[in-house]
Amino acid sequence: MASRLPIPGSDDNQWGDILNDFLSQAHNADGSLKPLTEAQVTNLVADLAAKYTKPNTGIASADLATAVQASLTKADAALPASTAATTYAPLPAAAQNPLTGWFQPEGFGTITYGKGVTSAQAQANAAAVQAAIDAANNGGGIAANTAGGGVVIIRGVIECYKSGATQALTLYGGVALQGWGPGGDVFSGTDASLPYRGSVLRLWGGANQDLIRTANFAALTGVTTPSAYVTPNRFSLSNLVLDGNKVANTSGNCLTIYGRSYWLNNLVVQNAPAQGIYTEYGTSAGYDNEAQWTNVRVTDCVSDGVNFLGPHDSSMVNAFCSRNGGSGFIAGPLVGSLQITNMHNWANGGYNFDLQAGDISLVNCVSDGAGGSGKAGVRVTASGIHWLGGSIYGTNTTGEILVQIGDGTTALLAQSIIFNTRWWNLALGSAPLRFMNNVTSNFGNSFSGPMEAGANARYIMGNGRTILNGAQTLPVGTLTVADTTSFPTSGNLYAGVPGVGMTAFSYTGKTGTTFTGVTGGALAMPNGTIIWQLNSNSPHDTFMLRAADGASVGVLQYGADLGGSSLFMDQAITFVGPPTLNDGTNLAVGTSSGSKIGTATTQKIGFHGATPTIQQTGTPAAATDLATALTLVNDLRTKLIAKGLIS
Repeated sequence: MASRLPIPGSDDNQWGDILNDFLSQAHNADGSLKPLTEAQVTNLVADLAAKYTKPNTGIASADLATAVQASLTKADAALPASTAATTYAPLPAAAQNPLTGWFQPEGFGTITYGKGVTSAQAQANAAAVQAAIDAANNGGGIAANTAGGGVVIIRGVIECYKSGATQALTLYGGVALQGWGPGGDVFSGTDASLPYRGSVLRLWGGANQDLIRTANFAALTGVTTPSAYVTPNRFSLSNLVLDGNKVANTSGNCLTIYGRSYWLNNLVVQNAPAQGIYTEYGTSAGYDNEAQWTNVRVTDCVSDGVNFLGPHDSSMVNAFCSRNGGSGFIAGPLVGSLQITNMHNWANGGYNFDLQAGDISLVNCVSDGAGGSGKAGVRVTASGIHWLGGSIYGTNTTGEILVQIGDGTTALLAQSIIFNTRWWNLALGSAPLRFMNNVTSNFGNSFSGPMEAGANARYIMGNGRTILNGAQTLPVGTLTVADTTSFPTSGNLYAGVPGVGMTAFSYTGKTGTTFTGVTGGALAMPNGTIIWQLNSNSPHDTFMLRAADGASVGVLQYGADLGGSSLFMDQAITFVGPPTLNDGTNLAVGTSSGSKIGTATTQKIGFHGATPTIQQTGTPAAATDLATALTLVNDLRTKLIAKGLIS
């Protein structure tokens, strides 16, 4: 009998049993509810689902409560248009990390890691990386050129190539290319036992194009007043290696930039078939110009390491440029207000530092060794260069030049050039400073610091520099050299032979390969001896180069025109040619022990154009009568005339 409730008017004497049986179907003896069976739960879910059917497109806002609709309307109004869901196509699976928001090239195509991939694989690699960059750019706002906002993660070694293009990859403003670490070894391209470590973007062998260029470069390069709306800015490269694969390419920079307000951090650039980094910006004011470089190393490029032509007001900290075929670091003429701290450049084929822009400050920087092909370690072709601290080294090689002022071609009014540093490791016949003949020195230039003098003569050199063609011995009337182009038609020369000595001499004429009318000097010179012209073109400069090693025999050679310059030396100073003092220039001496003119009786001195002579001897005894007095006066007159003091 099925359970039921009692029926009023019947069920006499059965009410209690029937009611208890009915209640026991859902209740325990203590009155608590029994749990539902599985079948009962399934039936309940089905019953509830039948009460409301969810639309395929979701719940319409009109079906929501009025207060909820109002709240959603406010949120939609506050959302920027560029982030609306309909602006961009859905990203491929795994392309954007859901936790960090970073873009992963692996999600945009097939990546083949490692060196030596095929052309098709390198093109697929570039396409996937470029798609990630494009997505990061679009994700930030202005899609065309300037304002991205996404981070693209590079891992492993990825070789890239884009057929028919000037660059394998295009970088947009606001996009950050970020690796896992810049651990690549510079020799990994040729030594299989030295694998890359970290994240590497590498130019595929045979690409012969730039590895990375910023957007709109072709239209912007050379433009001095670029539009802010098409100039890439606020992009960055960090924790990466950029490798140009120079053993398999003949052209292409690793990184080519026209942009402003960007960041390079923990970046290694190496093996470029052309320049490692080329960066440019115009002269227009307004907006933020600065670029910030931190921990950047540029090495082993075929041409220049860094060719920096902007932007203005930039700063670089902890940089390194070495073993590049061209100059290590070039500061182009439009840079302005550049601040460099802790940059160490060495073993470059051009200049270690080529400073072509005014208003550059270099703090604790090191130029290690002279440049290649007879170039100076540092060349200055602008005013307002301030080098403070650090060191400027030679390699103890005859003929080296540490710092060159001017380029020998373009006129330079040199002023406010300050070098306060250590001048070190100079050999006989080498020069801490060289002044080219196109330089006009103005007030405010100062060169100071300790200088390793040793027993070798150093000098402040002029424009002329050549090498001896064939072994020759001074004195000789005609001196044969490689080339006399950089020398004036007459003047004073200098030569030094390591381990032998140095000598000064003069000439009165020249041909293309000879000095004629040569007089003075006494030195046997082997083939290839460096021949120099001494400086006579810095009449308003201050030189405070002091012998740090205490060698009193060290000599600083200086040219003929002292003018208004000041020289403060611990070692001897030798002037070649008659020193010329400008009107009003006085020589002050000390008031304690005083100073000597001539320190030995055999040193020759002359005045007012007279031929220098040694100390005169044979003076008659003191006079005791008129005849002896007349003899003494006549002897004194003869010797004063010989010295040029009277005529």
